[in-house]
Amino acid sequence: MTRASIVESPVISLHEAAAVLNTTMTRVLMMMKSGALEGEYVDGVWEINRESVRNCPVPQGLPHSKVNCGGCRGCGS
Repeated sequence: MTRASIVESPVISLHEAAAVLNTTMTRVLMMMKSGALEGEYVDGVWEINRESVRNCPVPQGLPHSKVNCGGCRGCGS
């Protein structure tokens, strides 16, 4: 199999999305609820749209902080 023949899945797991965005799974769920990320719950598993993670308005590689987050404390930061 060559690299060109490998097809990237259009969805990633909740855990993978949190790792890519350097945040928590709870924060990813909150981002889906707010519409910042696209995803759905399918057969007991969250599937996050890979492209929405790539285009996420939250800077990737920076940890989420409590500054201006609204104080829900759901993300643990």
